Amino acid sequence: MRKPFLPLFRINLKSMLGLFGPMGLGGDALRSYYSHKEGFSAPAALSASLVVKFFKFLLMFAFMLVAMLLLASRPGDLSANLAFFVSALLLTLLGAFLILLMRSKRAAIFCYRLCRRLFLLRFHRQLNIQFARLSPTRTLTVLLLLLISSLFEVGAVLAALLAVGQPLPLAHVFIFSVVVHTLALATFTPQGTGFVEGGGYLVLSMSYFSLRQSVIGSFLIVWSLVRLWVPALIAAVVIWADRR
Repeated sequence: MRKPFLPLFRINLKSMLGLFGPMGLGGDALRSYYSHKEGFSAPAALSASLVVKFFKFLLMFAFMLVAMLLLASRPGDLSANLAFFVSALLLTLLGAFLILLMRSKRAAIFCYRLCRRLFLLRFHRQLNIQFARLSPTRTLTVLLLLLISSLFEVGAVLAALLAVGQPLPLAHVFIFSVVVHTLALATFTPQGTGFVEGGGYLVLSMSYFSLRQSVIGSFLIVWSLVRLWVPALIAAVVIWADRR
């Protein structure tokens, strides 16, 4: 957005409360709202957020391919769950496609006629501006930061496994993390709730992981509490402090 770092950092901290919105759109909406309160352009904030999400969809697509290659060492596991993994793979492409579709003038006019909100037309223009600004250096920067973010996500999964006394090899942690974060990103419930737990249970039940059902259940409870409530509490504290 080419704006000062600290206000944008504060905006993003507060926007973590939006993780309870479907498909992560609550966070995008809050970034737009708090950017407007800071005196920034709300359509520019929303479009910048979706540009980052576009690259995250592409990154998760690449990660899903790597996860499937790792599982190919156990052909029985992969073939038995191939439909699930291919569906998750296609969801990432669908998410990226929908963001690109928003760049279409016809799509913007259709949404405007449907809702009669000028914000949608301004958002459409800003989204095209944001994509036009993507130089190779800027694109690589976004991808690098997303990779760093993914390392933290994998680390959170590993920490939750250690908390229930069940360490796993990094390859196993990577596969689980990729699948559940793809589902959280691409499904319509808040942070993929239900889809993430169901998909996570399906993946961890594969013989590749060799985990007992009781361990899987304990891990999913601990990890779900961390992934949902820790960011929400941080956001609530920052919002409270900002109002003070």
